[in-house]
Amino acid sequence: MIRPRPTLHLGVTALAAVTLSACAGAPAAPTSEERGAATVFAPWAPATFARARAERRPVLLHLAASWCHWCHVMEE
Repeated sequence: MIRPRPTLHLGVTALAAVTLSACAGAPAAPTSEERGAATVFAPWAPATFARARAERRPVLLHLAASWCHWCHVMEE
């Protein structure tokens, strides 16, 4: 017969309590940088990529294909 380990049970319970208490708080307020940030859509052009490279910012691409079922589903 396997006997339960009280210290393991206590440790798991404490870990769960700490995790839940950390998740229960209110979300952090956005920083001034996040508040001012806006999504800017730019045309697909070499200048767009050069600007992103100069500003060390990522470029997010929105691509779809006419034959792609899931592309149309996610557009809705």
